[in-house]
Amino acid sequence: MITIEIKLLTNKFGGCPWNSASNEGKTEIIPSPIRILRAILSGLYQDTTSKTGEFDTLTEKQKSLFCKLLECTPSYYIPKYTHAGVISYLPEYATSLRNIAVTTKENQTSSRISFDPYITFEEDDSSIFVFFKNTLTSAERQLLSDGLEYLSYLGRSEYAAEWKLLRQCK
Repeated sequence: MITIEIKLLTNKFGGCPWNSASNEGKTEIIPSPIRILRAILSGLYQDTTSKTGEFDTLTEKQKSLFCKLLECTPSYYIPKYTHAGVISYLPEYATSLRNIAVTTKENQTSSRISFDPYITFEEDDSSIFVFFKNTLTSAERQLLSDGLEYLSYLGRSEYAAEWKLLRQCK
């Protein structure tokens, strides 16, 4: 079994479910498999780029590793959490794709609202564990571990995280 620990350094996770916008106030409680796999793939690409200087290239061994991870749906341990969020009122000149306009009775834009939903975790229990029911060779484990070193967040980039491949139990 493959076990990945994602230590949430801010004790928060903010990732919107697919087909949702941040202003809808929804947060993925369990990170979707595609979110986890895309992050791992990104780490593998970054590892190759740092070692070879080639951009957008994976080695055959990395491709094989990633295909193994695609073979099964991961399971998770999610610690106890609380829903939270921040509503920010921005001046009229502050524009962003994440904001929605609020209009007054006179139909004039008075401000913009940005809503940032997230879930918070206890400080001493803020790690999400991801389990894949595959087995890897020691070389594949090293490739995965190398790729995870490049990952620094989960969800949106303001939610820092440390990704780590845990030792395999025998």
